[in-house]
Amino acid sequence: MNSVPGSLVLAIAAFGAIVTAGRWWLVSDTNLDRVVNRLWSWEICGFLVHGIVSAAGFPNLARQLFMCCGLMAGAAAYGFARLLFEGKARYQGRRRQSRYDTLAAVAAGTLLLAEPARNYLLPFDWSSAVWAGSGVFTTISGLMILRVCARDLRTGDLTTREMMLDLALLVLSIYWTVGSAISVVRTVAGVPPTEPGVVWVTVTFASFFLVTLLISIPMVNVLLTRVGWDRASRHCRRLGPMWHDLTAAVPEVVLPHDDSARDDSAYRRYRMTVEIWDAMLQLRPYMQETGVRPMFGDGAKRYAQMMARAGHAKVRGALPASKPGAWAVPRPPDRSAELRTLLALARVWPAARTRVQQDIRAS
Repeated sequence: MNSVPGSLVLAIAAFGAIVTAGRWWLVSDTNLDRVVNRLWSWEICGFLVHGIVSAAGFPNLARQLFMCCGLMAGAAAYGFARLLFEGKARYQGRRRQSRYDTLAAVAAGTLLLAEPARNYLLPFDWSSAVWAGSGVFTTISGLMILRVCARDLRTGDLTTREMMLDLALLVLSIYWTVGSAISVVRTVAGVPPTEPGVVWVTVTFASFFLVTLLISIPMVNVLLTRVGWDRASRHCRRLGPMWHDLTAAVPEVVLPHDDSARDDSAYRRYRMTVEIWDAMLQLRPYMQETGVRPMFGDGAKRYAQMMARAGHAKVRGALPASKPGAWAVPRPPDRSAELRTLLALARVWPAARTRVQQDIRAS
C-alpha cells in the first residue's frame, strides 16, 4: 500500500464511505445487512487512515493501522460467510461474531505494540505471520460463500435478478478464495503484505470498486422506493386513474385497511390489482358486448370503453343489462400475466374514459 498514491486511496475510500454511510442509514434491518455494513466500514476506515497518516508523513504507522483495520474487516467477512453458510438461526444461536471480533482486535493490538521487540524475540516477522493467518480465514470465507452461491444456483428457483446477483457474488468469491490463497503463499515466501505489487493492487482496487457497486444496489432500491421511482410505484401510478374510477363505481370492492400489513409500493400494487379485478367482475352485468379480447389488437381500447360505460351506468343507478355480456377477462394464470393485462388496460383507460364521456354528452 505504501506505493499507492494517497490521493487515489482517498478517492476510492470517499466513494466507499458514501455507499457505506448510505447503507447504515437505509439498509441495516437484518443481521446480514449489519455484518456487510461493519465489514465495509472497517475497509473504508483502513483506506482513509492509511491515506491520511501517509500524507502526514508516517508511512510505517499508516501500514500498521491499515493492517489493523484489515484484520477487523476480515473478522466481519468471516462472520458474513458463516451467516450465509449456516443460516440465520445457527449464526444467532452461537453468537460467534463477538469472538471473531475479539480475536481480530487482539491480533491488531499486537501489531501496534512493541513491534521491534516482537521481531527481536521471534524467529519470524510477526506482522507477516498475523497477515498470513488472516489470509487463511479469508480463504475459508471465500470457499463458504462459493459453496452457498453454487448451491443457490443449482436450485434453479431464482428470479433473473437473483441469479445475476448470485453469479456476481460467485465470481467475487472465486477471486477472494484464489487471491487470499496467493496472498498467504506470497506472505510466507517473504513478500511484505502491504507491498503486493502494482498488478495485484490494481486488481484489488478494481474488485473493491465492483463490490462497492454491488452492495450499493439495496441502498439504491430503498432510495428509489422512498422517492416513488421503483417499479412497483410506477405501476401504481399507471394503474391509479383506472383504479380510482372503478373503485368509485364499485366502492364495495375496496379491501379494508390492514394495520399489520406492510405499507410499501409492492403491497399497494397488490391491493390495487385485486380491487380492479373484483370491480371488473362486479361490472360484468352492465356490459353488453361480448367477444372482446383486451390483449389483442384494439381489444384493450374496446374493453376499456366497455368498463367505463358500465361504471357510469352503475353510478347513475341504471339496472343491469337485460342480456349482459357473457364474456369477461379470464383471470391470468399468474401474477405477472395479470399485471400485464391490467397495465395494458390502464394505458388506454384515460382515452377510453374521455371517449365514453363525450358519447354520453352527445347523446
